[in-house]
Amino acid sequence: MSSAARPLSLLTSSTPRDLGYGAVEYLKRVLTDDEPGGMITIQGGHMTPLPFGSFSDPETGRVRIRLVDVESSSYRVAREYMIRLDREDLEDPAKLRPIAAAAGLTPRAFRDRYGHLAEG
Repeated sequence: MSSAARPLSLLTSSTPRDLGYGAVEYLKRVLTDDEPGGMITIQGGHMTPLPFGSFSDPETGRVRIRLVDVESSSYRVAREYMIRLDREDLEDPAKLRPIAAAAGLTPRAFRDRYGHLAEG
């Protein structure tokens, strides 16, 4: 089993507060040290600023995707609390109708568009 995966699109309850604090501390330093600015990240449990431009592929200009450690506690917690689309959601009309309605789609259109993402 691989020990790396794409980042989860979930913030834990303390993450926004932590990132906000890190951003303010970074801005205090940037304003006095003439740094170009950056994005605050959490790496190995520590807030780490990435200077703008350092996370882009110089050839394409696109942001490089960083993998996360799927063996870490923070990954397991995020994965546990993540809302995921399951096969059962697509197969049960009573479950599919409200999900499709929330997306502004018919159940069939929702299944056609997002069915490949369902787990299980």
